[in-house]
Amino acid sequence: MIKLNEEHYALDFENCPNDFGYIKIEDVNDDNLNNLRFAIKVEFKNDLESNVKIIKNLIYIINNEKTNDFYTLYDNKKVKFLIKNYTNSLLVALKASLIKEEKTRVEYLYDYLCDYIDNLWNEKNPCQFDEHSSCIAQRMKVAPYDIHGCCYSFNYTKNPFTFTTESEVCKYLEKGKGCTQKNLSCKIFVCKYLRENRIFNIDFDKYVIPKAFFSENQILIMKYNHFHTRDELIDKLIKNEKTPNILYDLHGDYRISKPVWNNGWYLKRIVI
Repeated sequence: MIKLNEEHYALDFENCPNDFGYIKIEDVNDDNLNNLRFAIKVEFKNDLESNVKIIKNLIYIINNEKTNDFYTLYDNKKVKFLIKNYTNSLLVALKASLIKEEKTRVEYLYDYLCDYIDNLWNEKNPCQFDEHSSCIAQRMKVAPYDIHGCCYSFNYTKNPFTFTTESEVCKYLEKGKGCTQKNLSCKIFVCKYLRENRIFNIDFDKYVIPKAFFSENQILIMKYNHFHTRDELIDKLIKNEKTPNILYDLHGDYRISKPVWNNGWYLKRIVI
């Protein structure tokens, strides 16, 4: 069994006894929500959109005021979900779906995404930093600086032809420690050299957790707020601003520090 929280568990379908009571998620609807008594069987698929739809459906079921505390008692444990074809990210999604308090849920998912992406970087080591703190792009002389890779913060200018100014090594980069902040925007950024040479890339738009739990506005926040603290990003995320996405994007409202001349859509694309 897989522990979801202090009270509830998930059970792999392969270990399910014949007399285990459950209802398929496809059979749950508004008419029978208040009659739920057993664990919900969830069979995840091999495509992103189907799994996003499944998770959103579970979130709806769990948070609906008609829904009882459904589970099947097995081995003296409250089994909430009977699951099949799951990954670690989908288990994280199941755990998050049971977290009622918004900030706690956002922090849990944010930290998971940071740790997951950190593991990708560590496993692949695409930057190949040497003993002088120079990355592969800097050794190839195709980067603007000689050391510290992409870890240079900047400010926007009033001049639409120069875009940025005051570049300096990010204040959260410490010698001997590396980056000291969990900044998701920085972690998902991949430089042009790595992308164009097909050495490494991160396609955040294909991650199930952002698409299942966060709005389009919140995804912009996660992707385009480099050089800020974890707490600043968390605070911005939980505001959950309701501005229509096209305006939120165009005006740069997703940014914690907005540029003086305010075309967020254009800036987002020229800086990245």
